Amino acid sequence: MKSALRLLAVTVTISGLTLLAYSLATQFDRIDWTSPVFWVFAACVLVGELMPIKIPRQKEVIWVTVSGMFAFSLILTFGTAGALAALIPASIADDFLSKKPLWRWGFNAGVYTLAASAAGGLLYTFSELPRRSDPTHFAGSDLVVILFGGLVFFAVNWCLAGMAVAFLRDAPVFTTLRSNLGLDMVTDGILLTLSPLVVAAADRSLYLIPLLALPMLAAYQAARVAQRNLGLVNDLQEQADENRHLALHDPLTDLPNRSLFHDRVGNAISFAGRNRQGLSVVLMDLDRFKEINDALGHHNGDSLLKEVSRRLVTVVRESDTVARLGGDEFAVLIPAIAHPGDVNRVVEGLLRAFERPFELEELVLKVEASMGLAIYPQHGLDSGTLIRHADVAMYASKQSQAGYEVYQSTRDEHTRDRLALVEGLRKAVANGEFALHYQPKVDVATGRLVGVEALLRWCHNGNFVPPSLFIPLAEHTGLIGLITLWVIETVASQSRTWQKSGVALNIAVNLSMRNLFDRQLPRQIAEAMAQRGMAPERLELEITESGIAADPIRAEAELADLSAMGITLSIDDFGTGHSSLSRLKRLPVDELKIDQSFVTNMVQDKSNAAIVRSIIELGHNLNLRVVGEGVETLGALEQLRAFGCDIVQGYYLGHPLPAAEFLAWREGYSWEAKILDRDQSFAPLRSLAGPEVA
Repeated sequence: MKSALRLLAVTVTISGLTLLAYSLATQFDRIDWTSPVFWVFAACVLVGELMPIKIPRQKEVIWVTVSGMFAFSLILTFGTAGALAALIPASIADDFLSKKPLWRWGFNAGVYTLAASAAGGLLYTFSELPRRSDPTHFAGSDLVVILFGGLVFFAVNWCLAGMAVAFLRDAPVFTTLRSNLGLDMVTDGILLTLSPLVVAAADRSLYLIPLLALPMLAAYQAARVAQRNLGLVNDLQEQADENRHLALHDPLTDLPNRSLFHDRVGNAISFAGRNRQGLSVVLMDLDRFKEINDALGHHNGDSLLKEVSRRLVTVVRESDTVARLGGDEFAVLIPAIAHPGDVNRVVEGLLRAFERPFELEELVLKVEASMGLAIYPQHGLDSGTLIRHADVAMYASKQSQAGYEVYQSTRDEHTRDRLALVEGLRKAVANGEFALHYQPKVDVATGRLVGVEALLRWCHNGNFVPPSLFIPLAEHTGLIGLITLWVIETVASQSRTWQKSGVALNIAVNLSMRNLFDRQLPRQIAEAMAQRGMAPERLELEITESGIAADPIRAEAELADLSAMGITLSIDDFGTGHSSLSRLKRLPVDELKIDQSFVTNMVQDKSNAAIVRSIIELGHNLNLRVVGEGVETLGALEQLRAFGCDIVQGYYLGHPLPAAEFLAWREGYSWEAKILDRDQSFAPLRSLAGPEVA
């Protein structure tokens, strides 16, 4: 117990016990123990203590008891001793049943004793109440004294109880007393003013007292309804607040996300413009984070991102905003810049955040970051321009390896080309610059062509842009959703066209990790297939293992929706994403695709061969179909067949081709020729074709 609260409790308890003993010793003869009125009032005091009314408020519950009204009625009719004879046992009984600590017993009894003694003393001094001859009769002048007596009874209770609450919470006493004064006056104060009416009703007939139970019951019922309604309102408010928070914050680090960061930059620009100040936007990403994530696993990658976010928050000013824009990309808003040194100090702090190694479980890693700065108003007058120019500076810092760079419009041709590429990507769908090439998938057991994988190609200004370049740009800029929808619509139309000409093939499409976080995706896919007449069982969706691991709970829910539509689901690049096997068996997937990095060199690398064989056995044990991609030689094909792989694809079997050329290839396809021609092989032209992603 805190020292101030202990002193108050001891003082009130000792004072109360002293006054209680004095009152009973000097006024005991005034109590008419044979009076039915005394026992009815005493019973009402006990019931009132044991059944307080709960009045809900936004952040707390206020307890209101009617025992004070009947206790004050006892003071008016039987004096202080009569009131205490009923009130103290009722208070102790309530504290005992509520399992309150012993010091609360003495404190509450002391408060009641002090309040009743002060009110009773005032009544007796100024009006000699209660009068022995006629205790239930009041003169007109008595009412003013009774009013002040009730006010004193209320004030002592309110003041002592409020002080105890303030000491218990380490809150200011005056603030605590003032916070509930209005409500206490309305409830306890009004109840005390009813005491003379209670006495008058008892004098008229004790049978009138039970009628007071009706408004009491109404008060109890109203309080319960209010409590229930407030609980519902609070639940809805909490849910709404949580939804708003989730919509504006990164779920991993709880930092502001891209949307909230844009808003804050915009608000900061408005403020800076009005006050003729500057501001700066810093963009950064972690160098070689993908290598760390792939080598150490998704769990350690997440731990690193959390630790980075914690360090960044500790080195910036309170007025600055640290945000996670996605992946390993962070941003910092430095508003209200009065002097250039303000930016320098913050940036130096950001750089220092990466000086100490990061400890991940038993690993110690030295991680560095590349940062780019854009300053308002020199480098842009709106949030989009500032963030884009900070992005330019960040890529310049990657090349210079200087830690950070400030935006310069004439610097770094590669970055300017990248920005031009982003602008071209925004218009590519409308300009018809995208195309799909189809690579065959063959059943190893029968040699039958069973499907194709649709691979996205982009010809921009007459030049082929590798998927390894434009797919990350599409993900980074948020265009991946629009591009994926175009791919699905094109595939659906192509499937319907082939179906009419008698070509029944499944078509596989790659999904980005960002697609899995789009709640509209299942609906959009269903609409695209329905409008173009594609059967759901003809569509296969491939999701990378690392994409699922990025947010497994959300991915599992999204995959369940897609699977329920009848779509085949495949885990692409399996073996590189450090999946949890316990989660893998719960996923509604139909197929595993072995990453081509294992398949391509498995003839020469026995370790890769062992990994491939293990993945095939794992897939079959989970009742999953297994696909080997990256088949570039007859030796790889034969080894996959010996291991029991179900389906294969790769340059040895067929190149990705446009739809018309693919049909021509299909007419001349011969499985026997592939198996018998042992001299046939294919050296892949990766520099032209790029990775097989969509």
